[in-house]
Amino acid sequence: IDGEEKKLSGMKSSSQEKRERLETILRNAKLLVDQLAQSEERKEKLTEILAEVTPLIEQAQRGLKALTRFELDQIRRMPDPSVTIRRTLEMVHMILNCQNHDVKAKVDWDRQTKRTLSRNDLIATVMGFEVQILVDNWHVVEHLQANYIDTSGEPASPQSSDPHSPKDFATFSRTQSAALPAKAPPTIQRVGSWNGSASAKAVGALTKMASSRSVRQSQRELALSGPLTEESVSFSSKTVGVLFKWCFCQVKHAEIKKVHGPLLDEAQAVVAKVKELSIQVKNEEKEKVEIEKLVVKLTADESKKEQEIQDLRDKLAALLREAEALEAKAKQFQKDEEERAKRDREAEELRRRRQAEEEERQRRLNTCIHCKELIKPGEQKYTREEGRLHAKCQYAFDGIEEPRADITEVKVQVSQRIEFGSGQTDIPPIFMQQLEGVLKIAQNDPSIKLCIEGHGDEGEDVEISEARAAAVEQYLVQRGMQAARLRPRGYGSEFQSETRPTESSGQGASSRPVSRAGAAGDRRPGTAASGKTAGSHNRRVTFSVIQEIKLNGMVQFGRMSSSISPDSTALLEEVVKVLKARPTLHLCIEGHSCNAPSWGQSNQELSEDRAKSIVEYLASAGIEDSRLTSKGWGEQLPMHSNSTSEGKAKNRRVEFHVLGRESERGLRSMLQSEADRRRIANDPQVVEGLLGLASGATGASCLNVRHAAADILVACGVRWDIERLLWLAVTKNSDR
Repeated sequence: IDGEEKKLSGMKSSSQEKRERLETILRNAKLLVDQLAQSEERKEKLTEILAEVTPLIEQAQRGLKALTRFELDQIRRMPDPSVTIRRTLEMVHMILNCQNHDVKAKVDWDRQTKRTLSRNDLIATVMGFEVQILVDNWHVVEHLQANYIDTSGEPASPQSSDPHSPKDFATFSRTQSAALPAKAPPTIQRVGSWNGSASAKAVGALTKMASSRSVRQSQRELALSGPLTEESVSFSSKTVGVLFKWCFCQVKHAEIKKVHGPLLDEAQAVVAKVKELSIQVKNEEKEKVEIEKLVVKLTADESKKEQEIQDLRDKLAALLREAEALEAKAKQFQKDEEERAKRDREAEELRRRRQAEEEERQRRLNTCIHCKELIKPGEQKYTREEGRLHAKCQYAFDGIEEPRADITEVKVQVSQRIEFGSGQTDIPPIFMQQLEGVLKIAQNDPSIKLCIEGHGDEGEDVEISEARAAAVEQYLVQRGMQAARLRPRGYGSEFQSETRPTESSGQGASSRPVSRAGAAGDRRPGTAASGKTAGSHNRRVTFSVIQEIKLNGMVQFGRMSSSISPDSTALLEEVVKVLKARPTLHLCIEGHSCNAPSWGQSNQELSEDRAKSIVEYLASAGIEDSRLTSKGWGEQLPMHSNSTSEGKAKNRRVEFHVLGRESERGLRSMLQSEADRRRIANDPQVVEGLLGLASGATGASCLNVRHAAADILVACGVRWDIERLLWLAVTKNSDR
């Protein structure tokens, strides 16, 4: 046995050495994998850097492909091109001839710039230009950055337009006239006889001409300085604007190659290293397979030797048992004692086993059969035939979707508005195109519902504003829009117009994201318009997208009854959570029915009673009555056809509409006194809620509600950086 065990020990030692060798190979492979990961990170970093300029270059190349030889010849033959065009074409000449260009010398228009434009292969040369040439001649890039172009960011709006452009000359004159020195008109000497009014007109014309030339000369001098922008160049010439964009991309690309050149070299070295590591990994994998085969063989030999050793041990054990049998009589008493002790141990083991079984039974009884977690004492639980459930697991175990209520976001702002004459409710024909724009918006998004808001001057009855909204609703329904998607409302003179409509009022259709302010806003309730904003701008109809609280189920009632089904209370509790989370939200609960006859009362009465039942339930759950209204529509506004049982079931519904104007009124009522301002400013939770509402972080709401939240924060004295953030979030096209 000793000899066999010695051989087996040698085999195990050899196997251990092979195993250690295998572990070393695995560690080396892991290091190679880490190096590969690092190389991937460098490649990703390089990709991010090149992604900065690649979209700009591709956009510029698409513009260059669209250029024609005829367009370039037109620019070259211009008798007196503007300063903006001259400077842009000078940039093209400097970039294409950067190897031989002297930045101190002035570029001659006739001898250099026109010659560059006259090349037949100009477009092909520009498309095939290598940016490395520009990097090697870095003094040209520095000259362009200092005198022609600013690549620190995206091209911004021009500070002044080209004075040679006739469309923008008036604007440029107004913005620059303050900086120009006043020049006295030239003195006109009298020649011959003075002929009354005719001579006076001649003098006035000469004076005006001299003054205009002086102003134009000063404006030309102002346009010669400062960096060019894409807007100003494109305004002068779209063709030259394409060449300017190409110049901007080349300078930007040269900056990136200049700054990140070492990283490009390092990336090439990493690629070579990756190839070398890949070959090494393949070799290590082959060696690993061979070692694994050897380990398997050694393991089989070890098993064989162990079996031989076990056979020898069995023989030795048989001899020992025979010797023990001879001593059995001498140890009989000791054996009896051992049996007695054994019975005692078995009895104790049985007692412990029964105790453990009882503890396990109690544990299983208090374990959730769905999530397998222990139900704590005092925690709400539900009982099924299979066992007990957590309250949170009952819907998942029964295969039922958990109740959920979500408030929809306003993704589109309808900026159209219809203006009326004093006391008039008929739609003026000039605004028919605006209504067509509203129809187009509704067709593009069939899920939205529109609130038609009627407004009027001070002194006009609310009935007039309601009639205006009803007239617009009737027109939209006649044009094919579903009546169930429209809700007309009249507000009288409560919400006055704050700004005049844009000059494009009555033309075209527009819808904007909710993060951008509309063309015409509304004043807070109770403030009157003044100056030019009065008049027909208050006698208007505007549109807003209705927010809804959407449920993942339908609220059920008793058959031909207004009593709420117990299965629907969980859905209504979710509505309560939404209303408590947004304490300024006002809600209108609408009841609808199908056209099936109802026993004991009409469908109109049944829908009204069901809407009132939900209002009563929400009020009993702690929601203020002032925030809740109910409305029953009966069978007037079906969403689906009543010709099928499925359509009738869908028409028997309850809708939860957010009242935008009422919510705005509730928000502004928070500022009744100076004490209210201090209370809001000192309550971080209220400030955080108003901040999320104004910026859209808690879900996009209608603009008037977001404006009201921003006004409250400004009135409460928030810091300037927060005020600026709110203003940007409401008035700019940014969702962040």
